[in-house]
Amino acid sequence: MVFDINSSDKRHFLYTLSFFLFTFFPLLTVGYYLYDDMGRSMDGYFRWSNDGRIISDIIFKVLMLGGPIHDISPLPQILAIATMSVTPIFLSRTFPKLTTFQSVISSILLFSTPFYLGNMSYVYDALPMSVSILFSLIALLSISKNLNFISCICASIFLFLSLSTYQASFNVFIVLFIATILAENRFNIIRAVIGAMAMIISLVTYKLSILFYNIGDYQTPHSNMASLNNMASAIFDNIYSCYSYLIKILTYNSVYAFIFSAALLVFIVVIIRVRKWNYAGLSLMLIALMTLAVPGIQLILQSPVFSARTMMGVGAVFCGLSGVAFSSAKTNIENRVLSSFSIALICCFVVISYGQAAYLRNVKLHQQDYIGRIAYQINRLADEKGASSVSIIGHQTYPLSLNHSLETAGFLKSINPPPVFENGWWSFRTLQLYGLNPSLQIVKKKRAEICPLIRSGTSTDPLGYQILAKDNTVVLVFNGACPPR
Repeated sequence: MVFDINSSDKRHFLYTLSFFLFTFFPLLTVGYYLYDDMGRSMDGYFRWSNDGRIISDIIFKVLMLGGPIHDISPLPQILAIATMSVTPIFLSRTFPKLTTFQSVISSILLFSTPFYLGNMSYVYDALPMSVSILFSLIALLSISKNLNFISCICASIFLFLSLSTYQASFNVFIVLFIATILAENRFNIIRAVIGAMAMIISLVTYKLSILFYNIGDYQTPHSNMASLNNMASAIFDNIYSCYSYLIKILTYNSVYAFIFSAALLVFIVVIIRVRKWNYAGLSLMLIALMTLAVPGIQLILQSPVFSARTMMGVGAVFCGLSGVAFSSAKTNIENRVLSSFSIALICCFVVISYGQAAYLRNVKLHQQDYIGRIAYQINRLADEKGASSVSIIGHQTYPLSLNHSLETAGFLKSINPPPVFENGWWSFRTLQLYGLNPSLQIVKKKRAEICPLIRSGTSTDPLGYQILAKDNTVVLVFNGACPPR
C-alpha cells in the first residue's frame, strides 16, 4: 500500500531529520519574535482563521490542550522539522525511480532556499506552514498512483486542507504536479485533466468555506481575485512583481546566485538531453510552466503578498526538477553532476541558515538595548508627569551606528521583515515586550499638534527619536515623522 512504512522510509526520515536538525539548530535557539509571534506570545490569541487558515487554529488548539497560546518555543519549529522530514517518503512514491539518497536530496531542496528561512523563523507559523506542504504532497501522491474519480476527490480534500492551513503551499502542488507530467515519457492528458479538476474543486470549496470565517482586515485585500476585465493585466503585473522580487533577493549574493543558476541549468540540461527530440520542446514548455507557477494562485489575485514566506514555489521548482533529472539520468556521470550541484546548493543553504540565526540574534540584542532604553525613558517621564497613556508618531528607526552594524548582512536583511515595526499597535507591543509599563494605554495624537513641540525645531535626533509629554500622554516621535521647521 501507498502508506505502508518500511525500512527505506525510516532511512528517508532519519537522514532528512538529521540534516534539518543540524541546519536549523541555531535558529531554534535564537528566541526572536517576528510580528505575529509577538502578539500571540503576549496576548495568547490564535486568529489564523481570520486569515482563512482554520486548520492552523485547530493544530494549535490541540497543541495548547484547548487553552490560549503560550510560548512553548522552539517546540513548534521542532515539530515543523519533523513534518518536513516526512516529505522524502511521499516523494519517493511520487518519483519511484529515485534512490534513497536522491529522494532525500530532492526533498531537502524543497526547503533549502533562503526564502524558506522566512517561514522557519516564525516561532508559531513554522509548524502549520510545513503541515500545509505535507498536505500538498499527499494530494500529489493521490493522483500519482491512480487516475480515477476517487483519486481526484482525495487530492481535492488534501488540497483544501492545504489551503486551510497556509494558502501559499498550494503553489508547491502546482509546481510538483507539472513535474510529474514532465517525468513521464509522453504527455498524459488524463493526469493533466484530473489534476486540474482537483485544483478547481479545492479552490472553489475553499473560497466558499471562508465565507463562514471572520476574515480580518489584513487578509481581505490580499485574497480578492482580480476582475475578469483586469485578469490579463493582473497576471502580467503579478508575474513581473514576483520575479522582480526574486531577482532582487538573489542578486544580493553573487556566489549564491551563480550556484543557484548553475544548478537550475544543469537540471534542465540533463532532463532535455535524455528526451527524444519530439518531446524536448514539450519538456522545455513544461519547465517554463513550472517556473511561471512559482507564485501559483497569487497570479490571479488583485493585491498578492510577495515575500520570502510566500515563495515556497522556488524550492518546489528545484525539488521537481531534481526529481525528474535524477529519474531521467542514464549514466553515472550525469548522476554525479546532479548530486554535486545539489549538494553545493544545499551547503550554501546551511551557511545562509546559520547566518540567519546570527542576524536575528543581533537584531534581538539591538532591540533589547535600543527599544528597552526607549521603554525605560517613557516609563520615567510617565511617572514624573502622571501620564496614563502613550502615543507613537512615525516609524521606528535605529541610530546610524546600529543600522551600520546590520549592513553586513544585506542578503539576510532582504529576506526578513524589517527589524523595526510600523507606528501604532506593533510599536506599542514591541515596547511592552521590552519593559514598557503595562498600565499605559495607547492613544492617537495628531502630528499637527505634536510636531510644533519637538525640541530644537528639527525633525531628527541623534538617538533616532524624541520623547515629550502632552496633556496626560507621553508622546514618542520617531525621526522623520515631522518635517523640519
